[in-house]
Amino acid sequence: MVQQLSDQGEQGAWLGLAAKSKQFICAFQARLEVNDLFTDFGDGILLIKFLEIISGDKLGKPNRGRMRVQKIENLNRCLEFLKHKRIQLENIGAEDILDGNERLILGLMYGPSRYLVGSTKGELICF
Repeated sequence: MVQQLSDQGEQGAWLGLAAKSKQFICAFQARLEVNDLFTDFGDGILLIKFLEIISGDKLGKPNRGRMRVQKIENLNRCLEFLKHKRIQLENIGAEDILDGNERLILGLMYGPSRYLVGSTKGELICF
């Protein structure tokens, strides 16, 4: 995959990763509908559900996400969870995700996807 990313060029690689992430989310039939990766993860609610699906762990009930501070709390919970799982995320903050920084959101999606090993007999092996 690393070779593919370098062959496609930087922008093509990011777009390919975004498409694969969207396919991965849809593949689980977990009633997660992602129309725009950069805005839908902004409140942290879908990101919490996504991380719960791929890890099998529970992150707790998210805040409603109506006010900016509640959205930042949800996103910080996700980032702390990823740090706890030893997924290295550099220079990615909750405010960056909330503000829709495309490059950092794709980097955020790339982190957990590196630890997805594969599947055997329908079971997902992750983290």
